[in-house]
Amino acid sequence: MRQKAIMLAPDVADLYYNLANAVHETSNPELAIAVYRKAIELSPAHANASHRVGLLLHAAGREEEAIEVVRQWTVAKPENPVAAHLLASMTGENVPQRASDDAVREMFNSFARSFDQVLTEQLNYRAPALIGDALAAILPAVGALDVLDAGCGTGLCAPYFRPFARSLVGIDLSPEMLFRARDRGGYDVLREAEITEFLRDHPDSFDLIGSADTLVYFGDLSDVLGAAATALRPGGYFVATFERLDGNSSSNPDGTIGWRIGHHGRYLHQESYLRQVLRDAGFEVIAARHEIPRTESGKDVEGILVTARATRRMADQ
Repeated sequence: MRQKAIMLAPDVADLYYNLANAVHETSNPELAIAVYRKAIELSPAHANASHRVGLLLHAAGREEEAIEVVRQWTVAKPENPVAAHLLASMTGENVPQRASDDAVREMFNSFARSFDQVLTEQLNYRAPALIGDALAAILPAVGALDVLDAGCGTGLCAPYFRPFARSLVGIDLSPEMLFRARDRGGYDVLREAEITEFLRDHPDSFDLIGSADTLVYFGDLSDVLGAAATALRPGGYFVATFERLDGNSSSNPDGTIGWRIGHHGRYLHQESYLRQVLRDAGFEVIAARHEIPRTESGKDVEGILVTARATRRMADQ
């Protein structure tokens, strides 16, 4: 059907992009790269095609080609924040300490329509279930807690938070993701907000804060975790997934250690860094388990599931 559509309209970039997605699902990355490139040839500013082919080329070990594709994307679309962020992640130049609000919003607005299908059918996404298992091990499911889903996306975590929640609030930067979370249901409140700012504006408001694959868009975690400690009531719980960085050093140009950006634009963190920054923010670490939250390009993503309890706030230290 897609090939027939291309025969009828051979100059429509989106048709090639959709065909490339279908080819990629059949585990033929080389052919997918070729078809994505055709979409870019027809529309040099095609954001989704440039993003996908850049990641596929890098995963195939063709780093210079990947960087060139993304660099050309920034030339064709200099105002696109995702292009700038991905170029920084691939080159290691001008790496921000966290992804900008605009980059996160743009990325997930464009991804929202296919988000659930891609994560559950192609990436074996397990982060929400892992969080649910961690909570079940430490908390009774009696619906007595005020819970925040920080970076709720389309609401995949709602069924895992709901048994513990008297009230369940979800926040996200992407209005398109929030639209789908409303459709899914399970939340008492959904709000478009940046996480750190929202947490600072809601002191002593929650008994549990959970975050699945959201803090991977932060490198330096000190501000956001300090804000989380402030938003939790004393003794409140924090549970989140991170991507794991091995080793004891980082190549960050500013000399910071404990985290670095990955070629895909997400940030990886060392377990030792996570433990230290949580302690500094006023948390007691209950557990830091090595888990596989999902796969990517046919490989397991090495992750860390952290469970912690608020013992004091930064302002109280």
